[in-house]
Amino acid sequence: MPEISELEIPDVVQEYLEPISDNPPVGNDASNEEEYFVLNMEIQKTTPDYKKWIELSRTILIEKSKDIKIATWLSFAMFRLEKIKGLVNGLKIIYYYLKNFENNLYPSNANYRSKAIQFLNQPRFFKLIEKEKPDSSNAKEFIEADIVLKGIVDECARLFPENPPVLKFIIEVLADHADTANNILSPSAAKTEQPVAQPQTEKQAETFTKTVTDAPAPPKEAERPVQQVAPVQQTVSQPIKVTNENDGIIQLRQILTQFYEQIVDGNKKDKIPESFFVFGIARQLQWGRLFRPQETDGVTQVEAPNNIMQTNIKKWFESAEWDSLIPRVELNFLKADSAFLYWFDAHRYVVKALEQKGGNYTLAAQEIKGQLAQLINRIPDIYKLKFKDYTTPFADDDTVKWILDDVMASAAKGENKDQIILPPIMGEDYEQINNEYKQACIELPKNIEVNIASMQKAISSDERRKGKFLRRLNLANYCMQAKMYDLAKVHLTELIGLIDEYNITLWEPALCTSVWQAMYLVNKEIISKIKDKELKTELENDQTELFNKIAKYDSIIALKLKQKKER
Repeated sequence: MPEISELEIPDVVQEYLEPISDNPPVGNDASNEEEYFVLNMEIQKTTPDYKKWIELSRTILIEKSKDIKIATWLSFAMFRLEKIKGLVNGLKIIYYYLKNFENNLYPSNANYRSKAIQFLNQPRFFKLIEKEKPDSSNAKEFIEADIVLKGIVDECARLFPENPPVLKFIIEVLADHADTANNILSPSAAKTEQPVAQPQTEKQAETFTKTVTDAPAPPKEAERPVQQVAPVQQTVSQPIKVTNENDGIIQLRQILTQFYEQIVDGNKKDKIPESFFVFGIARQLQWGRLFRPQETDGVTQVEAPNNIMQTNIKKWFESAEWDSLIPRVELNFLKADSAFLYWFDAHRYVVKALEQKGGNYTLAAQEIKGQLAQLINRIPDIYKLKFKDYTTPFADDDTVKWILDDVMASAAKGENKDQIILPPIMGEDYEQINNEYKQACIELPKNIEVNIASMQKAISSDERRKGKFLRRLNLANYCMQAKMYDLAKVHLTELIGLIDEYNITLWEPALCTSVWQAMYLVNKEIISKIKDKELKTELENDQTELFNKIAKYDSIIALKLKQKKER
């Protein structure tokens, strides 16, 4: 395999490597440049113009600033236009920037530079690379990409010893492609052993695991007599190489299953795990990926749990057989496409059982209720549906009452009525702004005038459009937290004007939603206090318009606002 120093530096890469000037060779911080702002807008689009993306990146990197964040963005755009050839060139630019310009690169903060390189490890990047297939026409380029990426990893270890970027997934993807490419170029060197076929779906994975577990061991060559011992039945899951999220989910499900099993006298038996946090992790895994099933008149196409299982679980609950009930429900719940994802009666039984056991298990019960509340907030009517058999409800009458009186009521008590609204611009460039906002809110009701004056001064001094926007939104939210609703409305009105002026909904809908949400809450407070009927009607009309805008981009936030209004 060639060394990275032996690889060609094409002209398209070399032009990016030339110093911008003699002093300094890396130029200046480009985050305030117009091209930077336009590029950031382009990147946020659902279908960006990659030629424009490259053109803007080229202008910044060649004429204005050697910025490693822009270089990583550039590598993605080059890959999207030229496939693996573009990826190789993009990775070379990153590698030589790290090697030649080292810690002089922008962003000036080393941690921000490290995080910028981590863009390579985002799913939107490595999953597209994973879909590319090496063949005789591009095998050398795949090998070259793997070599350059390894060089980037080495440079990162040198420059960021305390906080190197996490590049695990793209490393694995390119390493696999490089192995395939080497086999294409040198077929005689390919391994003759045939690997065990890996399952392609979660259901196949479970069948595959069971087959491996239950299969008899191959006969051993007789060497000498050995003492016969009783076989120990163990569940040994065939290891799955994690190359994508689906593989990771399968493996995580297998790991969680092991918490509910133990070997006693050579036999596998169920158990209740001492690690109470497992119950919450299982529900994040299973319910976090759940969508509302299709239904007709409330009846879904989801198969109901079999009658024997339903009968047994109800019997165990009524007879307080917690050691049977809890692991059986949890093991069924962890299966792929299990009916227990929707059978909320079983979760009520488990919560009641955990509460009866007491101790740390009460924390597990609270975690289950919290996860269920999140699911119902996301899919409000899910517990009202029925299974495919038309007769089995997702939640019977007792469970519905439990959900409304216990689960959702507990979740409502845990909500902070005056919760801080944080804008969605959470990148490292804006971290300090958000931290200042959080600190000001913590100080309430003290230092209100001082903090408002400081925020307004910061708005004037910030040269970035995004920075100004975020600071003004923070100021509006701060005024709202301080119950200065009229002042908050002034700033939010200006922000809504900027949204229309700059068409921000096209590239930052979450930011716009945050502004509309804040205005909705401010109007709600003002409406509750005014007596002028005409003004009240006008504000209520504004509320309808704001609600429609919010619902268009984030139905969950709209639903929560509606629920808050009804309470």
